[in-house]
Amino acid sequence: MLGIGAIISLGLAGRLNWYVHPRYVVFTLTMAVLGATALTAACGVLAAQRAAESGDRPGRLVRVSRMVRGVALVLAAAWALVLLPPATLTADSTANRPLSAHTGAAAATAGNAEDPGAGRADIADEQRSMVDWSLVLRQHDASLLSGRNAKVLGFVTADADDPESVFIVTRFVITCCAVDAQPIGVPVYQPDWQRSIAVDDWVEVSGVFTENPSVLSAWPAAVLPSVVDAVEQPEDPYVS
Repeated sequence: MLGIGAIISLGLAGRLNWYVHPRYVVFTLTMAVLGATALTAACGVLAAQRAAESGDRPGRLVRVSRMVRGVALVLAAAWALVLLPPATLTADSTANRPLSAHTGAAAATAGNAEDPGAGRADIADEQRSMVDWSLVLRQHDASLLSGRNAKVLGFVTADADDPESVFIVTRFVITCCAVDAQPIGVPVYQPDWQRSIAVDDWVEVSGVFTENPSVLSAWPAAVLPSVVDAVEQPEDPYVS
C-alpha cells in the first residue's frame, strides 16, 4: 500500500518520470490506482468476513487499537515521503554503471533504438543532442569531431582516467525505468576544473571539439570550452 501511495504521489507531483520512462507514466499510474482500488476492496471483504466469523462487533478497545495502528501507518508513510524526497540519479549512480568512451555511447545506442537518424553525419551541429554526440564519440575517430561546435547540458562527473583535467557532461538514458538507466556523456578538457565547478553540478557547456589533449584520458576527443555556465537541474533530467 505504501508503494502504491508513493507512485500516486509522484505522479501527482509530476516526478514519476524521474523513475520510469515518460511513455510508461500513464500506464504506471493507471495500474497503481487499480491496485489501490483492489486492495481497498480486499480489505473490506476481509473485515466483513472476520466480523461474520466472530458473530460479534469488536469491542471499543479493539476498534481504538486498530484506528491507532492505521493512523500510525499513514503518518509513517507521510514522514518517509518528507524525509526521503524523490531524487534523480547522480554521479554516485555511475559507480555501478561505468561511464567511459566505450560504454556511455553504447547506452546511447540502446536508448535511441527507435531513432534511425541518431548519429547521422547530416545533422547540423547546433541540432545535435547529447545522444548524437555520444554516438559520434563511439566511433573513436577524433577527426570526425575536430573543429565542430558543441553545446551540451548535463551534470558533472570526473573522468575516470584523468579526473584533474577532464570532466564529463553526463546524462542518463532511460529505456524503461531508473533501474535500467545508463549514463552517456561528452568529455570536456579543462585542467583544474574543480576550482569553478563540482561533481554533480549541472552545467551548460559551449565549445569546440578537438583531439583530446589529455594523455591519460581514454576519450578520443574532448570539448575545449569557451563557456561553462552553472544551471539549474532541468525538470526532466533524463534522456529518453
